[in-house]
Amino acid sequence: LEDIHNRDIPLYSIRTQTVSLTTSTQAFSTVSGALGILNMYSRVSGADLPMAAMTIQEWSNLNNKDTQGKRPYAYSEFVSSNDTLNFRVFPVVTSGGDVSVTYQAIMRPDTVTTNRETVDISRRYYPAVVTGLAYFMGLKREGFDLNKTQLLKREYEEHLQRAFDNDRERTPMFIRPGI
Repeated sequence: LEDIHNRDIPLYSIRTQTVSLTTSTQAFSTVSGALGILNMYSRVSGADLPMAAMTIQEWSNLNNKDTQGKRPYAYSEFVSSNDTLNFRVFPVVTSGGDVSVTYQAIMRPDTVTTNRETVDISRRYYPAVVTGLAYFMGLKREGFDLNKTQLLKREYEEHLQRAFDNDRERTPMFIRPGI
C-alpha cells in the first residue's frame, strides 16, 4: 500500500471532523491517520465561515500570533514531533461558548493487521495489491527464483496501471493545440 501511495495514486479517504475550540488555545490535533486538510470552516452559534489556509511561511510572518478574536478565519497545518498532523487557528478564540471548526481530512489507508480485515481501498486495486505483495515477499525470500520475481513485478505494474487507468477522469472531449 505504501508503494502504491508513493506513486501518487490516490488510495486515501476523506473524513469530516469537528473540533470544539477552547479559549486561548491556538494549536489542535487532527484525527489519527490524517495526511492533510482539504478545507476548514469555523462555526459560531450555527453560522459557518470558510477559513483560509496559511502556509508555514505565512504563519511565521504573522507579527502577533497570539491575536485574539471571537472566531478564527485562518488556519495553518504543521506536523508534530510524533508525526501527528496538527493545525493552528488565527486569531485565537477569546470567549468560550459555541465556537468550533469543521475540517475535511485526507486519511491514510488503514493497514491490514489480521486475516479478518479487508484492505481499505477500492476493489479495482485488489489484484495490484495481491501481486504487489507477492512481488515484495519474493524480494525478501532467500532462494526465490529471479525469473518469477520479474514476472510478478510485470504483473504488479500491469494490474496497477489498469486500476489507475480505470480511476482516471473521463472527459468526452480532448483539445490539442494545432501548432
